[in-house]
Amino acid sequence: MTIGASGTRVSNSTLAQSAIRNINRNMEQMLDLQNQLATGLRLYKISKDPAGSNMAMAFQTLLERQGQSITNLKRSNESLAATDNALGDLQDLLNQAVSVGITNVGTASDAERQNAATVVGALIEQLTQIGNRQYQGRYIFGGRSTSVAPFNLTESQVRFVGDNAQLFASAGSNSLVPYNITAAEAFGSLTGSVTSAVDLQPAVSGDTRLRELNNGEGVRLGSIEISDGTDSTIIDLSHCDTLQDVIDTINNNGTVNVMAGISITPNGLTISGDAAATLRLVDLPGGFAARDLGIYTGNALAAGVSIVGTDTNRQLTGLTRLSQLRGGAGIDTTGFVIRVGGEAAMIDLSGAETVQDLLNTINFSGIGVTASIDSQSHTLTIANTVASDGMTIGEIGGQTATQLGVRTMTTTTELSGLNSGLGVNSISGVSDFRITTRSGSTLDVDVSTCATVGDVIDRINNDPANAGKVFAQLNVSGNGIRLRDFTAGGGGFGVTSLNNSSAAKDLGILKSVPFPGNIVTGNDVSAVRETGVFALLFSLRDALNSNDSPAITRAASGLQDEIERVARMRGIVGGRMQLLENNSKRAEDESLQIKSLLSEVRDLDYADAVARFQTLQATFQASLQAAGNILPTSLMDFMRF
Repeated sequence: MTIGASGTRVSNSTLAQSAIRNINRNMEQMLDLQNQLATGLRLYKISKDPAGSNMAMAFQTLLERQGQSITNLKRSNESLAATDNALGDLQDLLNQAVSVGITNVGTASDAERQNAATVVGALIEQLTQIGNRQYQGRYIFGGRSTSVAPFNLTESQVRFVGDNAQLFASAGSNSLVPYNITAAEAFGSLTGSVTSAVDLQPAVSGDTRLRELNNGEGVRLGSIEISDGTDSTIIDLSHCDTLQDVIDTINNNGTVNVMAGISITPNGLTISGDAAATLRLVDLPGGFAARDLGIYTGNALAAGVSIVGTDTNRQLTGLTRLSQLRGGAGIDTTGFVIRVGGEAAMIDLSGAETVQDLLNTINFSGIGVTASIDSQSHTLTIANTVASDGMTIGEIGGQTATQLGVRTMTTTTELSGLNSGLGVNSISGVSDFRITTRSGSTLDVDVSTCATVGDVIDRINNDPANAGKVFAQLNVSGNGIRLRDFTAGGGGFGVTSLNNSSAAKDLGILKSVPFPGNIVTGNDVSAVRETGVFALLFSLRDALNSNDSPAITRAASGLQDEIERVARMRGIVGGRMQLLENNSKRAEDESLQIKSLLSEVRDLDYADAVARFQTLQATFQASLQAAGNILPTSLMDFMRF
C-alpha cells in the first residue's frame, strides 16, 4: 500500500497497472514511429488512418493509370517514329522508281528496258519488305492484324492480308490519339474497291432491335404520352428491346384504344385509332423515345388520321436477312461472279439467308477480295486485295450484283472510269466505230458526247439508221456490252474502228464473228484496280517489259504523285508524334502533381518523426525511472516518516 501526495492510499497493484499502461503506450508509440521511420510512410498500415489510407489508395490507383498512359504514349510515339522511318524509305524507293521510268522513256533500247524491268521487280520486293516493317515484333502497317505480315508477295502479285483499321493510344481522361498509319494511307492498299451504288437499308420487322434504328444510334428509351382526344395515358417504353416490344406495350396500355403496327413504306411504325380519334403522341419532358421512333406528333391529328411514323433508318448488320434488304424488296439470290486477274469465283447465294452469310461466301471464296459492311451501315464494300490485278464483278444470269449495287459495269457506269481510269477515247464530231450486220448494212456511231455506258447503249439502239437491226445491252453474264444482229444475210457481224478512234477498243467491242454468228460479246473493261504504289510499280514493270512508252510515262507520273502524297503522310505522322509528345508531357506533369498529393497524404515527415521519437525515448526513460522508484516502496517505507 502506498500513500499518494494527496494523502490517499493507492495500492501497489494500481500503481503497477498504471505504470505498465504508460510504458506500453509509450512503447507502442515508439514502435509505430520506428515502423514509420523504417518504411518512410506515415500510412504504413490502413488502421492508422482509414480515411487517409482510402485517399492514398485512390491517388495510387490514379498514379498507376497515369503511368500506364505515359507508357502507352511513349510506345505509340516510338511506333510512329518507326513508321516515319519506313515512310522515308518508301520515299527514297519511289524516287528510284521515277528515275527508272523517266530514264527509259524515249530512245531507250529493248534491252535497257528489260534490265530496267528487272530493277523495278527488285523495288517491288523492297517495297514489300517496307510494308512488312515491324516495331517490337508488331507489323506497323497491318492495322489490327499486328502479328501477321500484311503483304504477301509472289512472282506475279502482291496480296494485302491485313486491314485498314486505325489504332489509338489512350492519353487519359477518355482522350484517344491515333498512332498508326494504315496501309491505305501509306501504300494505297484496298483502294480498288466497289461500294454499293444502291441503298440497301433493310426494312424493319417486329424482331428488329431498337439499337439498330437511326443508323445504329438506337432509341433513347423513356415514357411517352398518347391520347385519342378523349382519353390519355403515359406509356413506359424503358423495358423495350425490339419494335415488337414497343408495339405490344402501346397496344396493351389499357386506357387509349389504339392499334400499333409496322408500315412497309416508310420503314417505321403506324398507330391507328377509331374513326373519331384525334391521336396525339409526345415525349414526356426531357424524353426522346417518340422522336427516335419517328412517331412524335406534337399536336393532335385530325379525326380518324393514323400516326404514320417517319423512316427509322435501320442499320445494316450481319444478322440482317437478305429478304429485308432494299426496304423489304430483298435481292435475287442467283449469285454473281468476281474475277481478279486470271482467277474467278462464283458467289452462290442460294443457301444464304443473312448479310453475314453473303459476306462469308465472298470472303471464303478463295479469291483475293474482302467484303464488309460499309461504315455508313447501309452499303457493302468489296475490296480487291491484289495490287497487281484488276477486279470485276458481274452477273451469272441473274440480278444479284446489280441489286446489291456492286456490279462493276452498269448502265450508269461512267466511261471515264473504264479501263482502270483511262476511260474511252473518242474523237469529237466524227464517228468512232462502224457496226456491220450480216445483211451488209452499216451503222456508224459517234460516242464523243456519251458520259455513261447506258448512253452508248442508247446511242446504238436509238440511232435512226438502226431501226431494230442491232440491239445493244449489257452482257447477261459477266460484264461488257453485248451486240445482237437481227438481220438476215450471209456476211459477218462485227465492229471496226473509224477515224483512228480507239473508242470501240476501249469499250471492249472491237471484234467480229463470222457467219452465222450474230452476237458480239464485248470484253469486260470495267476492272477496278488499286491506285497505290504497288499497283503503279507493277504497271511500270509491265510497261517496261512491253516497251509501252505511254504506259511508262503514266506510271512514272503516278509514282511522282505518290511521292508527294507520302510526303504529306509524313507531315501527318509528325503532327501525331508532336501530339503524343505533348500528351506525354502533360501526363508526366499530372503524374508529378498526383505524386505530390500522395506524398502529402501517405509519406512521413522525417524531421518531425525523429523529434517525436526522441521525445518518446526521453518519456520512456522517465517512465521507467519513475516506476523503478515508486513500485518497490511499501508501507514500512512510509512508516519511517
